[in-house]
Amino acid sequence: MYVIWAYPQVRFVGQVSADPGGYVETYDPDARGGSGRVSLTRRLNNALRFRSLNDAMKFAHQVPRMRPRRADGQFNHPLVAAFALEFILLQEETHAE
Repeated sequence: MYVIWAYPQVRFVGQVSADPGGYVETYDPDARGGSGRVSLTRRLNNALRFRSLNDAMKFAHQVPRMRPRRADGQFNHPLVAAFALEFILLQEETHAE
């Protein structure tokens, strides 16, 4: 299983963000007119989980139906544009029987 950690993007040279980010808990690419809305959590138990890296990457790169392209004509990927993403493989839990 994979989870996604999102670090806020720093937009200006020399600017440092004090926000360390969090695990993606919810994400709606169509919210706010296609600008997207994400909810982050520091609790691993609340993080969205994905069966594979491919599933996690497809989720992160969703294109909003409301505004599929940016002003420059490129596809709109709000989550990727707003955050630097780390895809984390969770260790399998083993239970003794």
